[in-house]
Amino acid sequence: MGYTHGMKWSDDLILDGVMKVKEGLKIDRMPTRSECVKYTNSYALSVAISRRDGGWCGLASELGLRIKTSETTTGKKYEKIIKEILENKGYEVSQMSQNFPYDLLVNDCLKIDVKSSHLYKGKEGNFYTFRTGKRYATCDVYILVALDDLDKVVRTYIIPSSKVIKNTQLSMGEYSSKYDIYLDRWDILTEYVNFLSGAPSWN
Repeated sequence: MGYTHGMKWSDDLILDGVMKVKEGLKIDRMPTRSECVKYTNSYALSVAISRRDGGWCGLASELGLRIKTSETTTGKKYEKIIKEILENKGYEVSQMSQNFPYDLLVNDCLKIDVKSSHLYKGKEGNFYTFRTGKRYATCDVYILVALDDLDKVVRTYIIPSSKVIKNTQLSMGEYSSKYDIYLDRWDILTEYVNFLSGAPSWN
């Protein structure tokens, strides 16, 4: 199939693309990101799905297709990784259940959403894209985890949700982005915890 980043992806094209991958692979579930990339020999379809309202889970629900177990557990995997990092930094962290409006609760006051993304490769450049799915955040801070092809963490952004109001999707270039000022900004969490808990700030 000739998927390119230059074409306009309508809902019909996305649905048709997903069904062609599903039928081509002879599977009875929603294709995974890696399966779409491999079958189409392009990132275009997977990027179009990620950018669509509802993303992969929403599209699977619309089509009545189950999601491969590994896909549903990916988000929780990186929530656990971030949880461990924060605990090693001395925070108390609770991981919330699947349907909670945020992923982690730090020191009983700071609400965090964790999002992960692989690098998408296109003719106009390579980038990471993180879908918040919400015009108005239900968390205080987003922790965005950029992954390589082996699922290893290569970058971590700590961004206050107030900086991305009305953005349902955030994109970062492979080499530079306006969001680079938030790379490894773990100090932001300390500021928020101090403020939300009423503790004095020593800055």
